[in-house]
Amino acid sequence: RNDTARAAIVTIFIILLFTIPLLLTVTTIYNDASTFIVTTRQKISGNVFNIECEDDENYGCKINSYIERLSDKPLIRDKLKSSISNIPQKILGTLSDFIVALPRLVLSVFILFFVTFYFLKDGKKFYYYVWDLMPFKTEFKSHLIKQTRDVIYATVYGNLLVALVQGILAAIAYLLLG
Repeated sequence: RNDTARAAIVTIFIILLFTIPLLLTVTTIYNDASTFIVTTRQKISGNVFNIECEDDENYGCKINSYIERLSDKPLIRDKLKSSISNIPQKILGTLSDFIVALPRLVLSVFILFFVTFYFLKDGKKFYYYVWDLMPFKTEFKSHLIKQTRDVIYATVYGNLLVALVQGILAAIAYLLLG
């Protein structure tokens, strides 16, 4: 029975469980942001949605014609162009703030995984240590532990249930709205 190896494997699994989706998300956000900037610059003075408007009842055509009418006005067109040209500067500002905060984030994540590893490895010892430290009668200690376990159980499973319902509702909305 090797608690250290099991705790290390579970901790590595948790690290991978968080870092792989994070890397995929960051890559996707970067690609989408760069595509957004390029296409917005291209479409600032033309057909916004790249659709042929023959039917005035189409909402996309209405929005497109409204944006085209707005972009015909020099003041609005200049504001849009200046806003779009400021996007890279805003992104660089946000990126520099992130880089400044990165050491603190890395330290926090390291502490998180360090504590996770040792709770997995020596969790029972910690439980009995806290049990012995509590200055209550055994019945009250048991009641307190049971109540704490129930609250944690309700919180975790309640959050999972809410996330599941939100996911189902979002999927239905995406299917209905396209």
